[in-house]
Amino acid sequence: ADIERIERFVVASEYVQAQEVLSKNSEDVAKMEEEVAMYEETMRTAREEVAAKEEEIAKLSEKMNSELEGTHNEAKTVEEDKSKDLVKATSAWENKKLAVASASKELEEAKAAVEESR
Repeated sequence: ADIERIERFVVASEYVQAQEVLSKNSEDVAKMEEEVAMYEETMRTAREEVAAKEEEIAKLSEKMNSELEGTHNEAKTVEEDKSKDLVKATSAWENKKLAVASASKELEEAKAAVEESR
C-alpha cells in the first residue's frame, strides 16, 4: 500500500512538473509570438518607408532629368547658333583674305605698269 501511495505521489509530482514545464513553454511561445509580431510590424513599416523613398527618388530623378534636358537643349541651340555664326565669319574672313590678295596683286601690276610707262 505504501509503495502504491509513493508511486502515485511520484506520478502526481511528475505530472505537476510536466504541467509547470508546459505552462512555462506556453508563456515562452506567447512571448516569442509577440516578438515575431513586433518584428513583422517593424519590417512592414520599413518596407513602406523604402517604397516611399523609392517613389520620391523616382520623382526627383524625373524632375532632374527634365530640367537637365531643357538646359541641354538650350545649350545645344546656342551652340548650333554660334557654330553657324562662326562658319559665316570664317567664310567672310576667307573671302576678304582672297580680296586682299587679289587687290595686292592688282596693285603690284599697276605699279609695274606705271614703272614701264615712265
